[in-house]
Amino acid sequence: MNNKFFSNFSVLLLTIFSLHTSAEQTTREGSDYENALNDYKSGKVDSALINVKNALKARQDNLSARLLFAQLLLEKGELAASEDQYNRALALKADPAILLLPYANVLLLQSKYEELLSKVNVGNYPTNVNVGINNYRGSAYLQLLNTESAEEHFKLAYQLDNTSLNAIIGLASIANNKNDQDSFEHYLNLAKSIAPENSKVWFYQGEYFRSIKQVDNALVAYDKAIVLNDKNMEARRSRAVVNLDLANYDEAIKDIDTILTATPEDPFTLLVKAFYLKRINESKQADDILQSTSYLFSQIDLEKFDQFAPLLFVDGMTHYLLDNKREAKKSLTQYLKKSPSSIEAREILAEIAFSENTPQKTIKLLSTIAPKNYSLRSASLLMSAYVQDKNFKTSSALYQNLPEGLKEQGKLISLYAISLIALGEGESAIALIEEKALSQPNSTDIQLMLGYHYLQFQHYDKALNIAKNLINHKALNVAGLN
Repeated sequence: MNNKFFSNFSVLLLTIFSLHTSAEQTTREGSDYENALNDYKSGKVDSALINVKNALKARQDNLSARLLFAQLLLEKGELAASEDQYNRALALKADPAILLLPYANVLLLQSKYEELLSKVNVGNYPTNVNVGINNYRGSAYLQLLNTESAEEHFKLAYQLDNTSLNAIIGLASIANNKNDQDSFEHYLNLAKSIAPENSKVWFYQGEYFRSIKQVDNALVAYDKAIVLNDKNMEARRSRAVVNLDLANYDEAIKDIDTILTATPEDPFTLLVKAFYLKRINESKQADDILQSTSYLFSQIDLEKFDQFAPLLFVDGMTHYLLDNKREAKKSLTQYLKKSPSSIEAREILAEIAFSENTPQKTIKLLSTIAPKNYSLRSASLLMSAYVQDKNFKTSSALYQNLPEGLKEQGKLISLYAISLIALGEGESAIALIEEKALSQPNSTDIQLMLGYHYLQFQHYDKALNIAKNLINHKALNVAGLN
């Protein structure tokens, strides 16, 4: 749901509503309201505010003016004041069919999810209103990570209207959260068939490409989303994260700064900026941001903190980057209970467990992830845990089931070779590394790995040739050789 939709939707509803109430209005009051409505239609928000306030001074129970005032305040970003006007309209017995959707919108924008679920329910309303209510309730449940209830409401909205873009996008988001890539792709194709030029659809297209490790295609999709709507901050944040992963730091910081200019205390983007500063070796500035973010979290009401699960994730990440492992585990464990399919939370908790020399905990956290969904980080951690636990057969089997792209990563090749050697297949390990060295001749890490294993199996001449070759190409010095 977005304010542009309500800008158009509200004009229509307010015009209809005013037809039912105009007979009760005084001439002055009616004139002020009509001027306000005309100003609003023309985009003159400040002038509309003056006129609508005059209309309300003339008569406090003027529902048309009250609803227009609420919408104007919403568009000015005065969310609490807008909510207050909708509450007053409710007290004046305004028609719920007109009121409930914009009211739900202002509650959602303020993250008042429990209040929305309590106050906004389907009823004997027109179909389009019940579709909207189900979508808003689904969105609230989704933010609370009550995936089952969110999915139920989005499906109800979709059953009422199979062209409801918000319902389809909601179902796509749930599929993404569940790492169900087939369903994610299905709902995305539906969304694109309905709204091929919608910014939010292209954002989720980017998320889909990112989930299947096609980062170049993800960037193209994020670019398209931002061209269609340059205020799509979700797309900007995701584009920044991908650019950070690709070491495109100049591009990443542009998006980060754009978001923080609009919302300076957005904890999600502050966390991304801390990552950026760490990457460019500005650790002091990164730690300052993390400490500031941690302080912001300490001021949040505990009930709200628990209700809005993504805050738990950001808090856990913040403590992790500050090396406060105890607090990181606490928040991330709570988050994982609410979102058990979160690969990112599992990875961080597994990394902490591995650093604490508890490989079994690492295995328990990561072994539930499907091999196709592993990142280099999670695959490396799990294989390392298996090796540390001397479970070499499982480590070997895991490597064989990984996506082809991960099988080319030096860290994983090394762990697989270690597993093969431990299983008495040393020559197979050397043959594997020789094959990878041929396919990646410029990889110093793989060449070093091959040389090391040659030494282990007393192939001294071959090991010496690799060392000479690396030194001749200035890929290795004496210190590196040692």
